[in-house]
Amino acid sequence: MSALGKVDPMLERRPRLLIADDNVDTRYILSGFLAHRGYETIVASNGEKALALAARLPLDLALLDVVMPGPSGVELAARLKDLQPQIEVILITAYGSLEQAVEAMRQGVFYYLAKPLELKRVLAVVEEAWAKQQALAEETPEMSEALRGLTCREREVLALLGEGRTDLEMAEALGISTHTASTHVRNLLGKLGVKNRVQAAVLWDRYTRARQRR
Repeated sequence: MSALGKVDPMLERRPRLLIADDNVDTRYILSGFLAHRGYETIVASNGEKALALAARLPLDLALLDVVMPGPSGVELAARLKDLQPQIEVILITAYGSLEQAVEAMRQGVFYYLAKPLELKRVLAVVEEAWAKQQALAEETPEMSEALRGLTCREREVLALLGEGRTDLEMAEALGISTHTASTHVRNLLGKLGVKNRVQAAVLWDRYTRARQRR
């Protein structure tokens, strides 16, 4: 974004990956390893913090520990999918069972990794999940039509939503009041037919990614 607060909708971002694990060493190792391989990593120490991040930021991928404070990894996977249906989830655990793995797959989990983790294997699974999501992120006539119905200002607000900006931050970036920013958000949610802010941001992100691949 420029100093004037104008949003470049074609600015490519790295795939955003959430790592939720109550072990600080695991979070640190996975975050650093995957960040050096092109992923934007954000971390959470428990399920509630992971959900708070997912309610604010569009996510592409998630690595979730099965056993941690708050919602379990399997429950968290289902709740993340409800917030952001496009997200690909990978579960990691030292206490896995075949029954648990089957249930996780029924919840739409992409893969189930057992500890101790081998970093090369983690990277291979993450890249497979990212490739799957990219293949699904195609522009559709319905998506294009919905976005064409937005005003220029609403498109700017939508792009800022994709960055996880609050209404106050959007107002400051665009030089408008917080009330006006909130009004733009409500209007574009209705026009796009989505349930919440983060789903709107995901739609915009998928649209811009599809356009970039043309």
